[in-house]
Amino acid sequence: MSATVSIYFNGISENVTNFVKNVTIRRGRSRELDTFTSGSASFNLNNHNRTFDPLFTAGPYFGKIRPRLRVTIVKDEISLFDGFIEDWNFNYDVDGNSIATVACIDGLALLSQTVLSEFVNTQNTPAERIEMVINRDEVNYQGNINLDPGFNVMQADTVASDTNTLSYLQRVTDTDLGRLFVDGAGVLRYRDRTSGILERSRVVFGDVDSDYIQQISLLSQASLWFDASEPDSVRVDAASIGQTIVQDAVLWFDASDPDYVAPVINFAGIEIEFGSEFLFNRVSVTRKDGQPQVTGDSLSQVVYGIRALAKSDLLFISDAEAAQYSDYLTSIYKDPDIRVASHTVLIHGLSVLHRRYMQRLEIGDVVRTVWKPNQVGVAIDRDSIVEGIEHSIGLGTHSIKLQLTPFSRAGFILDDPNRGLLDTSEMTY
Repeated sequence: MSATVSIYFNGISENVTNFVKNVTIRRGRSRELDTFTSGSASFNLNNHNRTFDPLFTAGPYFGKIRPRLRVTIVKDEISLFDGFIEDWNFNYDVDGNSIATVACIDGLALLSQTVLSEFVNTQNTPAERIEMVINRDEVNYQGNINLDPGFNVMQADTVASDTNTLSYLQRVTDTDLGRLFVDGAGVLRYRDRTSGILERSRVVFGDVDSDYIQQISLLSQASLWFDASEPDSVRVDAASIGQTIVQDAVLWFDASDPDYVAPVINFAGIEIEFGSEFLFNRVSVTRKDGQPQVTGDSLSQVVYGIRALAKSDLLFISDAEAAQYSDYLTSIYKDPDIRVASHTVLIHGLSVLHRRYMQRLEIGDVVRTVWKPNQVGVAIDRDSIVEGIEHSIGLGTHSIKLQLTPFSRAGFILDDPNRGLLDTSEMTY
């Protein structure tokens, strides 16, 4: 197995990698208008000798096997999943080929399994609202958190008794157009809608042998950052990369560094979408205790017919803000868009360095696609935001599928190579 799987029996980490046959991890969402749901992982364990059988009194883990044990999945010293076992399922074949299937959840699932008592909120920021909710006695979230402050002030509201905790937090993030998820290290994160605007693309997906790629990529000048478990980060140039890897340094790159140059990585699969999945020319947005704010684009309605999108019970402090949001959604969805929907990369075929780049990609990161299909015509050159991450790991194999959103959804894009940045400020909805 190319990843290390550990289960914490009675709080003590046990490496069970030698029993693992395959691993699947899914986090994030498939499309930008979907709701972020809890992350999951599953793996199959060789149980021929009843090692993980909770009824086998001679087993090494007898009396320790139960739901809610902590699980970590690590590859190349990078955490891909940190969560909890939800279910143990056992399959006993008559030929003795027995498998224990372990289904795991992350911290978002824990939030989805709690409900709130009635309470009253005052106006505050998205980060303040999220932190206040997860710290309530009836939720008592124990995981680490990393929250961007957010932009829209949340209205004062009364939360009804038995409101699902995660559903309420999803309403907060939908109002602010942000992303709430648990990352590969098990940290509950909130990334607001401009979190990637000041960063360069972390990786470029394309054909490394393409003349076009070679023209735009100055890999020999790339500056990389490494964290070798020292208090201070150590910066090295390209000539020192090999020596640093030998020292087992953990890659930590800073895409906001003006000298950062993204690596070019071959992909095994790409999905391009062009259709009506994200075509909406009549949008209604209603805040809690407010009036519906409806905007539309008449030209789009004539060409494509009316396609409606409705969002309700959001937490804007005024109908005017709800109207701005409605107008924004109409402006970006009134016409169909050609989009890079996903990339699939075969990790086991990459260098150690490039594997580290891929495995450190996180939801909300910016990536770039530079690709000339069949080497015909003009190359596609698009920036995208990572919305979802899927890992499929087997014996000697590992693939990652990234679900993507067009980068332009994050903010206004001016006719400028730096995505509309003026001096050091940002332009965004």
